[in-house]
Amino acid sequence: MEPFDRMTKLQGQFFEFGDERLDHRAELCLETLINSNCNEGFPSIFTDQYALKAFYRLMNNKKVTPGKITAGGGLGLRAVLQEYEGESSESPEVLYLYQDTTFGSFPARNKLDLGYLENPTDNGVVIHTAILTDEFFTPIGIPFQKQILRDRADYGKSKERKKRPFKEKETFKWVESMDWSVHSQKVLNIKIIHVADREGDMNELFEYSFENQLDFVIRARHDRVLFQEEEKLWSYLRNQPGKAIITRQLLDKNGRPYMAKCALYWDSIQLKGVSNSVRIVYLRQLDNLEKGEDSTEWALFTSLPVSSEEEAIKIFDIYTKRWRTCEDFHKCLKSGCSMEKRQFDSSHAMTNCIAMLSLTALHLLRMRHLATLDEPVDKLLNEQECKLAQIMADKYLKPIDLTQCKPNTALWLVLIIGRMGGHQGIKQKGLPGWKTLWLGWTHFKKLMDGVILSKNFFLSS
Repeated sequence: MEPFDRMTKLQGQFFEFGDERLDHRAELCLETLINSNCNEGFPSIFTDQYALKAFYRLMNNKKVTPGKITAGGGLGLRAVLQEYEGESSESPEVLYLYQDTTFGSFPARNKLDLGYLENPTDNGVVIHTAILTDEFFTPIGIPFQKQILRDRADYGKSKERKKRPFKEKETFKWVESMDWSVHSQKVLNIKIIHVADREGDMNELFEYSFENQLDFVIRARHDRVLFQEEEKLWSYLRNQPGKAIITRQLLDKNGRPYMAKCALYWDSIQLKGVSNSVRIVYLRQLDNLEKGEDSTEWALFTSLPVSSEEEAIKIFDIYTKRWRTCEDFHKCLKSGCSMEKRQFDSSHAMTNCIAMLSLTALHLLRMRHLATLDEPVDKLLNEQECKLAQIMADKYLKPIDLTQCKPNTALWLVLIIGRMGGHQGIKQKGLPGWKTLWLGWTHFKKLMDGVILSKNFFLSS
C-alpha cells in the first residue's frame, strides 16, 4: 500500500514539457495544490505572489498541454509498478482501469467560448478520464484523460458524424484510453481489466481488446443481434432461466440501497459484428417481476471466465465499484477542487488547469477510499506524521468516532482529518465530505510544517 502523499507527488516528477524549468515548476505547483485547501481560490493557495504568477504562467505556456500533464501521471504510475516488480508481498496481480465522462460547465464565462455540451447554448468541456485502481479498488492514478471542446458548428449533425472514420469520432476516447494498458502489460507482469459503462458498448472496443489481449467488463447498452440465433439480445436474456437465485443490494431511483431477490444468468454468446465470442452476465430482479411491476435488470459483457455463481457475482462486484471510483472522482473534481469556479481567459489555460486539478482530485479521492480499508496508518504516513496524528486524535476524536474505527487505521486517520476540517461526526451522514477533508488535511499539513520548523529552530538555537 502506497502512502497517498507519495503516490500523487510521484506523478509530478515525470512531467516532460521539453524544458527542465517548466518540469520543475509544474512539480512544485502540483505539490502546492495537494498540500493546500484546493476548494479555495488560487491566490489563497499560492500565497506567495511569485508562486501565484509562476502557476498562471505555467497554465498559459504553449509547451504545457493537458495530454502532457496526464502523461506525466502515467509515467509516475508505471514507475511505482516497476518498483513493485519482483516483490511478491507487494506486487499486485491485477489492476482495474475505470473510464467515465463528465462535463465541465462554465456558463458564466462569456469571454471564454469552450464549446457546447448537450445544448447549443452550453459552454464547457467534455472530460473523459481513466482511473487506475489497485486490487482493492483503491484509486492510484490517472494514466489517461482527454478533454474535448465540441465545435458549435457540429451541433445537430449527428448523421454526418456517423460517416466519419472511427478515430475522428468522439467515441474513440474509449479505445484511446486503453493504449497505456497495452504498453504497461508488455513491460509489467500485471493484468489490467478495463471497466466501462454503457457508452463503451461498441464493436471497436471489443475488437481492440481482443487484438491487444486486454480484459474488459462493459455494461450492455444496445439491443444487439446474436449471430448464432439471429435474435435480439434483451429478448434472448429475458427468456433464459436463471442459473442461480441470489439476494443482492440494489439502488432505487433516488440512490437509496435496498435488498432484492434476483435471478442470475451467465453464458458465452456471439455478437453480430464482433469476431470473438464474449461472455454475458445477466441479473434480473424477481420481486417486482412477480408483482407485475418494472424490474431492474443488468447485463454485463466480459472477457473474464464465468462458469460459476461466484465468478458471475465477481463480475458485478467489479462493475459496481465504478460508481465509487468515477462518480466520486467527478464530485471531488467539481466540489472538492471547485473546478467549475476557476477563471481563465483562454481554453488552453482552462484545460491545463482541469488536468492539474484532476491529479489533485485523485489525491483527495485516494485519501477517502483508504478509509474503507483496515490498513495501519503507518503505511500511509511517515513516522513524524503518525505521531502528530496520535496527538490530534486525543484532541479531536469523540467517543462516537472510536466506535466506528480501530485506532491507528486508515479510517481512524480520515475521521481525525474530518474533525479537524469541521466534520460533526453525525453517523447517518457518513464520512466527511470533500471540502471538509481538504480543510482538515490542510490544517494537518500546516501543523506538521510547524513541528518541523520548530524542531529545526530549537536545534539550531
